[in-house]
Amino acid sequence: MQKTRPGALSLRYGATKLIRNVVAGLFFGTSLGTLVSAEVTIAALGDSLTQGYGLPQEDGFVSQLEAWINERNVQATFINAGVSGDTTQGGLARIAWTLTPEVDGVIVNL
Repeated sequence: MQKTRPGALSLRYGATKLIRNVVAGLFFGTSLGTLVSAEVTIAALGDSLTQGYGLPQEDGFVSQLEAWINERNVQATFINAGVSGDTTQGGLARIAWTLTPEVDGVIVNL
């Protein structure tokens, strides 16, 4: 039996939920906008590029992605979990407390 780390099940469940919804949408011929009827929350975990270091908040990666997604009638809220100077080891250390029950998915950008 394979052991899982704390938070690993939540990560797999979020990814599984998203993949299941997309596949179901493609199978039943619905658009992404009608597929995601409830608002989802996505955490963007990463380094200074994710954080938007040195940029006005509205010009950062997370803000621009959220605006782009919402323009396509997908209601999503993004949490900017970027930390300037972060490394993959730092991201791994933060993933468990980034994936709270409110988070439906995560983008890892390290």
